[in-house]
Amino acid sequence: MTLRVHGAASLQGVPWELLIKDFRHTLEDQAFERLSEYPRALFDFLAAHKQLFPDAEREETFVGNAIQEMLAAQRIVRDSEKYKRAKAEEATTILAAGIAALVETLKGEQPHEPVTTQDVDAAIARYREAVRAEIKKAWVPIVEEFGPIADTLSELAIRELMNHYDRYLANTGIVIGGYGTHDYYPAFELHNCFGFLADRFIAVQSRSKSIERGSLGVIEGFAQDNMIDTFRFGIGFDAYAHVHWDLGER
Repeated sequence: MTLRVHGAASLQGVPWELLIKDFRHTLEDQAFERLSEYPRALFDFLAAHKQLFPDAEREETFVGNAIQEMLAAQRIVRDSEKYKRAKAEEATTILAAGIAALVETLKGEQPHEPVTTQDVDAAIARYREAVRAEIKKAWVPIVEEFGPIADTLSELAIRELMNHYDRYLANTGIVIGGYGTHDYYPAFELHNCFGFLADRFIAVQSRSKSIERGSLGVIEGFAQDNMIDTFRFGIGFDAYAHVHWDLGER
């Protein structure tokens, strides 16, 4: 069995190299019958790893991510013409109504798989108070309008993150290839690993392929084009653009 990663180089600050080394150590001489059992074992191992990912750190990460999603979502209301043109005494009411409307929209959406509506409800019950406390502590002193609607903002934060985690969480591509002891031909599986989300560990299989009888081989690309360009040129396009912008080279 072989394993390679692309995309995010770490999981919640822990390098994948360290995680894979630890997983390999726990396997020792154990071998699975099917290749598909290796990624399941890896993700179960990571989900249960409380030494590197203690509960307190998982909660802190979730709250921090939720706050960032709330800040992005509330801009939809604050950037609207209705809000910008409102008088000072009307702005708070318009913001509250806009945030409430966003929450209702999220309630009507189906979360991105494998997250379920039950997962969303459980996350709200578990983290709502922590997110609300962080909003009051860190953001109400900066944006006073957040004060009266801190509770609604906390629900917005959690629903936005849970429904659309794939837009916000760092994604690592995990490619596992080779054989199980009962496999006749080699195969690979590609999983998109987003890490911890509330009580879940999110890893979604995106594709797989195996050599078949009569097939000479398979060539597959995994890294995104922008990652390949970064490897070739030594700098990513976004960083390159920022350098030129800062230097006035437009």
